[in-house]
Amino acid sequence: YRIRRAHNEADWQAINNLYLARGMLPIDPALLTPRHQGGPVYWVAEDEGSNTIIGSVMGLNHQKAFNDPEKGSSLWCLAVDPQCTRPGVGEVLVRHLIEHFMSRGLSYLDLSVLHDNEQAKALYAKLNFRNLPTFAIKRKNGINESLFLGPGPQADFNPYARIIVEEAHRRGIDVQVDDADAGLFTLCYGGRRIRCRESLSDLTSAVSMTLCQDKSLTHRALKAAGLRLPAQQRAG
Repeated sequence: YRIRRAHNEADWQAINNLYLARGMLPIDPALLTPRHQGGPVYWVAEDEGSNTIIGSVMGLNHQKAFNDPEKGSSLWCLAVDPQCTRPGVGEVLVRHLIEHFMSRGLSYLDLSVLHDNEQAKALYAKLNFRNLPTFAIKRKNGINESLFLGPGPQADFNPYARIIVEEAHRRGIDVQVDDADAGLFTLCYGGRRIRCRESLSDLTSAVSMTLCQDKSLTHRALKAAGLRLPAQQRAG
């Protein structure tokens, strides 16, 4: 394979396919700052046999981007096709980017990596990158969103309820699990509480109907409210 710059629409589509395969956010090349104005440079690894893109990396020249007096650079968005069988593609891309910026007279290359990305950390350790004890302020985005949100409800909801619960969690709405098996939960935001059954809520009669229709649910709901109830057992 060979390393070259991304330069056409097919390259951008291939890069976005890599990002999606790795759970990363796709890019819109129309929104990128031009390289001569301090924008990023994208390199791709292209399989010479099939002409397919098997890896990509982005680099930023800090001197051009914001007139960095330290003449630094940074690495972003390293991605390799998970189906790629050729070894060392990520390492070659990183080494190429380092050599590219060294030839421009830049002093260093830095990067950040998610704490649980063990594969990437092992690669950077192999290339003699070192940890810097620095403090950085990160903005929430689609990649690091889970670090800002913290753990969500661990209940095993059905897919219909899980969609609502996960979206509420992302929006900062507290979710209280009432009965995961029945898809019942309560959304709390500010001083307002709304019980839900999947996508239906107390704004309709759906939740009450569900609680009354299933006698075991009725029993659990009344018991959770502190009422004393006679023992029950299934008929038959």
